[in-house]
Amino acid sequence: MSPKLRPWVISLFILLAWGSGWLMLWTLGFYLTHNGNQAALFLPHGVYLALLILLARRYWPALIIPPVLLLFWLHGERLLSGYGLLAAPFITLLPAAVAQRLWHRFPLYWQRLTLLLAAVTAASLLNTTLLSPFVPSPAMLLGLASFTGGVLLAPFVYLIFEFLRQQHRYHLLGLDTPNPPLRASLIIWCSLFFVIGIGTQMVLSPEIERLLLIVVFLPNVVMAWKFGWQGGVLSGLLGSMMITLARQVGVGFGNLVELEIFLATQALLGIGLGIAISRQQHLAQNLHHYQRRLEEELAARRALTEKLIHT
Repeated sequence: MSPKLRPWVISLFILLAWGSGWLMLWTLGFYLTHNGNQAALFLPHGVYLALLILLARRYWPALIIPPVLLLFWLHGERLLSGYGLLAAPFITLLPAAVAQRLWHRFPLYWQRLTLLLAAVTAASLLNTTLLSPFVPSPAMLLGLASFTGGVLLAPFVYLIFEFLRQQHRYHLLGLDTPNPPLRASLIIWCSLFFVIGIGTQMVLSPEIERLLLIVVFLPNVVMAWKFGWQGGVLSGLLGSMMITLARQVGVGFGNLVELEIFLATQALLGIGLGIAISRQQHLAQNLHHYQRRLEEELAARRALTEKLIHT
């Protein structure tokens, strides 16, 4: 493919894929919130913000056009109230631009996850401040929907991006990926906890359903301990899916605000535990490496000393 045509082809692919993905996420959010305005800031917002940060700025027009066109169409279908939400894709550009500028200065995974969460928080505050006067929805619901969707999906998009980037890099070098972010064991454990959690919440008595919420937190702890930040991110997302699916069959939260707060809390718990455990494992590996080098140097000096004594 010609180098001049490559960006245009990629932009067209992003335009089509992101347009259909945004509409799918909005539909799912509308099914959960029963409010078109909140659905536009719930699930699509986190993916949109992460893509703006991770992709080059020459692809930003392909990311901006689909949400604007779809929001305009949804308003025509009377699924949105007012035209205020048309400004949401442009408001998110400011925290995304700042985060992208700082992105390469922080190469470590925990620094980039922290930067993502900071961008999500800033975008949520901006959306709440700038959109609430023009959108007929409570300001708290707009900000909470934006923050919850960002916390759930922005780290997950980063996880997928890192997996694809490592696969592409090692494929070009002809090497096997030594530690891919998405391992088969990670997917298997998450799926197992997901099935157990859904079954537990649907089978046991509704009178103790609040106690059953511990079923959501336990996988976060186990997955973060076993797989580090990758397990924390993925278990946080699957735990949210588990809660929302259980809620749709009459188990769990009846209040949307309480549900979104709990979703954000358990996702942050999983990410925080994953970061902490991954850092401890990284520090332990570095300590073991330095200790091994020190032992090798001492052995070399000892051998040199014995050689000098014998000579």
